[in-house]
Amino acid sequence: MMSIEPAKPMVFAGVYPSTWELKELKAALEKLCLNDNSVSLHKETSLALGQGWRLGFLGVLHMEVFTQRLEQEFNAQVVVTAPSVPYKIKMKYEKNSKRLAGQEILVSNPSEWEEKSVVSVYEEPMVLGTIISPAEYLSPILDICND
Repeated sequence: MMSIEPAKPMVFAGVYPSTWELKELKAALEKLCLNDNSVSLHKETSLALGQGWRLGFLGVLHMEVFTQRLEQEFNAQVVVTAPSVPYKIKMKYEKNSKRLAGQEILVSNPSEWEEKSVVSVYEEPMVLGTIISPAEYLSPILDICND
């Protein structure tokens, strides 16, 4: 029997209350997530912005629509951080270090970024895509791809 895999968020942003109370924002986010189960929701604390949530979206357009709904339907005044994508970080193997030596970690929050001295490779998401198009559009499409 076939099963449907849950949506995998690819763009992450922090949402923090500006004039709203934390409890009201939490209730609004939970109500919106009931209608849109492709959004991931995790509590987060920022030194500059305080308590908030790290939200995962399918893309930037999805994030913009979600935040607009938050403002329009709940009249929420929030601060949304710049969107980011998850990076895979391969840690260096160190004999005397017990801290993630030789492991791969997925980082979707810039505050979790590891220093270059303990990392062997940083990997960012890439897309391998196929473009099917009539021949007369090939030259403009290649120009766009090369930009």
